Amino acid sequence: MTFALKADMNDSPKKRTLSRLAAVQALYQQGMTGLASAELVAEYQSYHFKQKLDDIPIDELDRELFNDLVLGAGARILDIDKIIAANLAEGWSMERTDPLLIAILRCAIYELWCRTDIPPKVTISEYVAIACDFYAAAEPKFINGVLDKVAQKLREFGKGVT
Repeated sequence: MTFALKADMNDSPKKRTLSRLAAVQALYQQGMTGLASAELVAEYQSYHFKQKLDDIPIDELDRELFNDLVLGAGARILDIDKIIAANLAEGWSMERTDPLLIAILRCAIYELWCRTDIPPKVTISEYVAIACDFYAAAEPKFINGVLDKVAQKLREFGKGVT
């Protein structure tokens, strides 16, 4: 991994970074398989969290954040997808967008929208870094552009949902 995971995992921000990466992977899996969010959380709890990622035990992540991201994004997926579609560049559609990019955006938009305890700049930076691990320059710029637009609109309309 290129995005600062190799440092001491006792550091809470690193645990949150790992949680975000695992949540993106879970949402990608959901997009590919159609599994319900609760099923994904159970699968990750029973199997994936026993694995390692670049010699880092995945069970060291912030499980509360992981669960919230997967279950929360899953519960609001239709609304989140409308937000994504409304913020894509002209001529682009959800169908034309890579499924991993959609998973990153779903997770990030849920966090921007519903996790008012996390500063938007932190959220955007974290998900752009995740995109950098999977893609060259164009895709992380795409993620940054969409998330910047969404964050600005959320600020304008009052952030947060219940």
